[in-house]
Amino acid sequence: MEITTRTVQDVLHITVRGRLDTATAPAFTQQCAELPQSNDVLRVALDASGITYISSAGIRSILKLGEHLKASGRTLAVCGLTGMARSVFSMTGLDAIIPIHESLDAMLKKAP
Repeated sequence: MEITTRTVQDVLHITVRGRLDTATAPAFTQQCAELPQSNDVLRVALDASGITYISSAGIRSILKLGEHLKASGRTLAVCGLTGMARSVFSMTGLDAIIPIHESLDAMLKKAP
């Protein structure tokens, strides 16, 4: 699993590539806990277009990220879901909890 970040407007854009499963979820959770705490960042976009596999441990890590962000007054959205990851989000009902956007651009066009 590879994680990269960049800031676009008031959005911290986190890109995840590879598997988000039992083996990689702890590292994802740790790296997300270490994300910069900037007052300029109000929203966080998780770019899931590069996720090739997601397990319940990966889902749990994303939920933890959402809870962590909510506690600090920020919001989480997921962008670019495809294939298996999109199916998992739908089957688990996660798409009803966390806003889903087709892309970062689509998210940026929506008001916070």
